[in-house]
Amino acid sequence: MGIVDRKAETAREYFITSCLSYDTPRLEAEVYPAGVRVLEELNYSRDLHYDIYIGDDKSHDEIFLLIHGGAFVYGSKELDKCFGMHLALESGIPVANIDYTLMPDTDLKGQLQEIMAAVEKLSADHGIRRFHTVGDSAGGYLALIAAILINSEEARNAFGLDLGCDAAADSVNMICGMYKTTDDLFPGVYFETDEKLPDLIYDLSEAVRRYGCPRTVIVTGDKDFLEKDDRTFHEFLTDMGVEVKFYDAVSTDERQMYHVFPISNPAWPEGRKAIEMITDNAAGR
Repeated sequence: MGIVDRKAETAREYFITSCLSYDTPRLEAEVYPAGVRVLEELNYSRDLHYDIYIGDDKSHDEIFLLIHGGAFVYGSKELDKCFGMHLALESGIPVANIDYTLMPDTDLKGQLQEIMAAVEKLSADHGIRRFHTVGDSAGGYLALIAAILINSEEARNAFGLDLGCDAAADSVNMICGMYKTTDDLFPGVYFETDEKLPDLIYDLSEAVRRYGCPRTVIVTGDKDFLEKDDRTFHEFLTDMGVEVKFYDAVSTDERQMYHVFPISNPAWPEGRKAIEMITDNAAGR
């Protein structure tokens, strides 16, 4: 193992330990909203599963595709369950909350193949044709590139991916999302293994330039370590003519707008505002 790999592995182990120290008590204390029907542990690919949260009794041909964060190396759909249930209740649109294989047990292409498989499964089993991707942190990155791949056969060809259904990504929603990294630092060092991918994987602004982007919501906060990046990406999308709405939540004495605050606290006023923006984005408002 070279020095770059050793540094990345040290960073990965530290990151996972830090996340567990925060997420374990948070998940134990979560209170799920009433009025949401939950379909749990539906299989979509080998040992991978998704949940569906349904906030009304209507028939839908659209769904939120919720992708959890965790720097591509940590987490599960349970991290975003409470947020997803609140989103389904507020929007009236079902939410599919998916698991995916974590790096380094797979690479970026592997994760994207799994997300495309989830899209195919939702289309085949539930008649879904329209998707609204949502993700936090690294999940925001995956939500953006997944929306681009769903909409662009050219992009899928560049990545060597297939999508065996007729689907469209109408919107993308990034919660404290990342959009760039490097190939020599954590987590980007895990992106490629044997197969070379387009260089744009290290800066998704180039993917937007080449393939376009659906209407977008970007949410961040004044304590979010990715706030500056999110502001820069908002400015870039605006300059590119993408329909984009931006929310930079301000901390109060009682509530601190740290990284992925709407995921941790969807019932806060700031979390509800983020959900309202995502709901409006899905509706084209």
